[in-house]
Amino acid sequence: MRILFRKNFYVIFVLDVILLISGYYFATWLRYEGHLPPEVQKLFYHTVLSLVIMKIASFFIFDLYHGMWRFTGIKDLMNVIKGSLLGSLMFIAYIAAIYRFNNFSRSVILIEFILSIITIGGLRLFVRLYYQDGSDFMESLMFWRKINKIRKRIIILGAGEVGERLLRALNHNPEQPYNVIGFVEEGLVNKGMKIHGVPILGIVSDLPQLIDYYSIDYIFIAAPSMRSEKLKMLIEECTGLGIKFKVIPSVTDWLNDNVKIPLRDINVEDLLKRDTVNTDMASVRRSLEGENGHGDRGRRFYRFRAGKTDTGI
Repeated sequence: MRILFRKNFYVIFVLDVILLISGYYFATWLRYEGHLPPEVQKLFYHTVLSLVIMKIASFFIFDLYHGMWRFTGIKDLMNVIKGSLLGSLMFIAYIAAIYRFNNFSRSVILIEFILSIITIGGLRLFVRLYYQDGSDFMESLMFWRKINKIRKRIIILGAGEVGERLLRALNHNPEQPYNVIGFVEEGLVNKGMKIHGVPILGIVSDLPQLIDYYSIDYIFIAAPSMRSEKLKMLIEECTGLGIKFKVIPSVTDWLNDNVKIPLRDINVEDLLKRDTVNTDMASVRRSLEGENGHGDRGRRFYRFRAGKTDTGI
């Protein structure tokens, strides 16, 4: 039970207990519209401890206290739902066996079940967002946001998986000097949609207008499949607008790099690179094995290339 030696466990545990008690009381309060009869109040005080014990036990069963809350994901939220459901079913069995549902409203259990999912899951999501965005998260809770004039305004070219990863890398590093204004992509399919709250503003051909309208400082290129001819044309169109370009390196470089934001300036190789040529090795092998009547000679040649000939060479 290593979690018993982690102080964060006790913080979350106590908060869960408080949320469960509050949720149960609020569910009862809603059911009786704020006017709790004396017998209902008495039943609440007699059953609240049992509810908390059953819910907490269910949370332990579904490992809600073994994860790192700063990395809470969909699986953790699903476990919150499963744990709340199991705890509610246990509580129903307890009420039916002990109290026969006398003076107990079944709707209280349903309301409490919904509230426990919202509050327990919301607590973990709050922790995740706090660790993810830091002070920016607290700022995002306000109805207004401070404008950081120091950060450079950027547009990410590429609204695919690489662009999304780049945005997350930027968001996870509060010290980085960039403010992502939006995305552009090569097609109109996703225009108007958002990625982590950042809008897809348009297509590549809209960049000159977007640069002027949003006072953009940088274009980050996160489109590995973009042809060098299009990249060169884009840079030529933006010449004179005071824009700087940065590009994502190869996936291997990104994984092996120790820097938090894997970006570099555009260089000549990016504009001169040729499209990758993929060799169909299966077709080559079939050809060597002699589809045109030279099967034996093809096979000997293939084994010779592999260092395994019948002649012992």
